[in-house]
Amino acid sequence: MTYCDVWEKLRTDQYTADYSDLPHLEKWPIDKIIDPDKSVNWNRQQVEDHNARRSQVMQERRQREAACHQQFSDDLHQYIADELEVPADGKVASLVYNKAWEDGHAAGYNEVLYHANDYIQLIRDTAAVIVEERAKRAAHE
Repeated sequence: MTYCDVWEKLRTDQYTADYSDLPHLEKWPIDKIIDPDKSVNWNRQQVEDHNARRSQVMQERRQREAACHQQFSDDLHQYIADELEVPADGKVASLVYNKAWEDGHAAGYNEVLYHANDYIQLIRDTAAVIVEERAKRAAHE
């Protein structure tokens, strides 16, 4: 997985849940009157049925959103793993992902990706400096 792969999925809304087939239902108050010619119990039952349907729709929305988030998380972990040559389910990928999420999620997935990319570069640069300094020390010993 590359930066461009994740970016393309972001650009084409592949991490965005599609709710177009779900109705928008507002919660009705329990005392709502649907048909004044019907009994109180009938009206109450209509409200309960409507609100139960709304709960089902909201649960479906949450499941779709969670699936999209999981896909983003999996893809970003894989990108981090591929760039740093570490396991996607390992500690390094999780540390980078968690820090990028913490610093960027308020502005959206694209900001999380930007932060992850910055941290990957920081880790690479730091590792190169450490290797260089160790080589210099070993040469002087």
